[in-house]
Amino acid sequence: AYDAGHRWLAEPRELVEVALVRGLAATPAANAPQLAVSLERFELDVTDTPRARVRWLLAPARGGAVLVVDESAAASGREPAQLVAAMGEALAAAVADTDRKLRAAGLLPAD
Repeated sequence: AYDAGHRWLAEPRELVEVALVRGLAATPAANAPQLAVSLERFELDVTDTPRARVRWLLAPARGGAVLVVDESAAASGREPAQLVAAMGEALAAAVADTDRKLRAAGLLPAD
């Protein structure tokens, strides 16, 4: 569903980039993998129970399998603040999943 009266403060691609940079900030730049991130989904589904969904693909520059990150979070209601909170939860879960998958693939050092 599209609501012309409500818009993101930044483009979804920028929001994802900031979330990834902040979420993976503990990794020293020298050890950070070079990745191509393809944002496939950044949406609020309000057709039934409101739910935020994010999905991106990570392609390591050095080759290897493309990693799929797909997360969602239910909103506690339909108010804009509740929807934004759900998107924040979905983004946080996706960043955490990104970290796990990069470590499992050997692209980040193990904890």
